[in-house]
Amino acid sequence: MTDLQKIRERLHKEMEVLVDRTVDELTEETTPPARVPGDGQEPHEPVTPQRVEALLGEIFAAYSRLGATKRKLSEAEGAVRNHEQRLRVEKRQLLTNAKNERVAGLVMDEALATDPYRKLLKNKESAELDHFEARAEVDRLQLSVKLLRVGMAPGVAPDEGRDDR
Repeated sequence: MTDLQKIRERLHKEMEVLVDRTVDELTEETTPPARVPGDGQEPHEPVTPQRVEALLGEIFAAYSRLGATKRKLSEAEGAVRNHEQRLRVEKRQLLTNAKNERVAGLVMDEALATDPYRKLLKNKESAELDHFEARAEVDRLQLSVKLLRVGMAPGVAPDEGRDDR
């Protein structure tokens, strides 16, 4: 089994556990925190099966996107690493004859100063950004789940109406 297959399998298992846990947590009876009449806060929406299903769909899509971006990032990092390794092999004679590390570094810098390498780095940076955004979306959805668990509307600060500080 390759590393990529292991990663996919682990992500799939983690996603199943998260979805099962989320379903259990969201379908429990939740009571809203006490609200003072006229305090300017909108009453929260009740946790309905439709709302849970919609959130679960978003969570599944976010985790799927996170897995896809993780694979894309891994592939981009591998392409950069393979390119650098191939150049080291090609420039092996120059590198072994270099007088010191600084000269060897200059040889590699010159060899890497090509458009294909820049494109590989750009692809890697793009994959890192996509992965960061996907992680942020998963974090946002996890926060939504936490807010639903305590029976709060998304516009309310997490520590308002709670005494567990």
